[in-house]
Amino acid sequence: QTGRNATNGNNSNNTTTTDGGILDGTAWESNSFHDMVEEMSKPNLDSNGNPIQIPPELSNLADIHIISRSESQSEGSKFEFDPTQETPIFWHVPRSAGTTMKEIATFCYGLTLASEVGAFIDPVAATADELMTVVDANTGAKYLNVDTTSPEGLERAKNFHLASYPNLDLIVSPYIFMASDALFRGSDDNSIDSNTKGRLIVFLRHPIDRAVSMYYYLRDKTGIRGAQIGDTIDLYAKSSMVENNWMTRFLTGKMGGELTPDDEALAREVLRTKTIVGLLSKKAESMRRFKEYFHWKMDIRN
Repeated sequence: QTGRNATNGNNSNNTTTTDGGILDGTAWESNSFHDMVEEMSKPNLDSNGNPIQIPPELSNLADIHIISRSESQSEGSKFEFDPTQETPIFWHVPRSAGTTMKEIATFCYGLTLASEVGAFIDPVAATADELMTVVDANTGAKYLNVDTTSPEGLERAKNFHLASYPNLDLIVSPYIFMASDALFRGSDDNSIDSNTKGRLIVFLRHPIDRAVSMYYYLRDKTGIRGAQIGDTIDLYAKSSMVENNWMTRFLTGKMGGELTPDDEALAREVLRTKTIVGLLSKKAESMRRFKEYFHWKMDIRN
């Protein structure tokens, strides 16, 4: 599930999937592949059997397009990434290659990031009354002087019209609802002077692996030990420190209260219709797909 389909001009037997992945041409002829595409095209249903509706707050995120082989020959170029129309947003799920993604983006591809780093390395710039690029003196990495990983920072970025900043390459945030609503203009909202939509990408990790990683992270973090998280993973799972359906809550914007099957269906629908998904278990392949889709180039200076 990704943003475009296009034929690979270098090899007529291969087809580039909508996220830049390469499929062997024979896969198009297999029933299993067509079944997969058909299944991906079906909306998730609520408890009454009706298609799930994406909340209007996410209308500022670009849609995923799933198209057939015949359509890819004539219409694939319509779904090529256009940096004048879309700005990549990396949805940072905790303990799911977030730091790796940011380091590759800055050190390998030379991208300018809006994350938490720019405000951290230059506190003076973080209080400036305008957007500016902050350069790490030690690494040469480039960041903007806003923190897009906090609600307060996103509000500040909104006031600066972050999505219109010409040197911005990638936004990093866990708050996809707030980032979409604050940074990009929807079809019926002219209050933010950006002509772009957000193109959401994410690394997903097996939930058990992510929970184990979070346990060890918290256990080794200064000041969070012992009774707070428990001396074993079993005790951690029963403690107040364990996450409560983090991904579902952030995908639905429902940060409190009891989650329902309809919330789960909405979370799946947001992933299906709004998100280019990478897998931590296939990190190299996923990064290659992101690179090809967004036309990122290696920074030879690094």
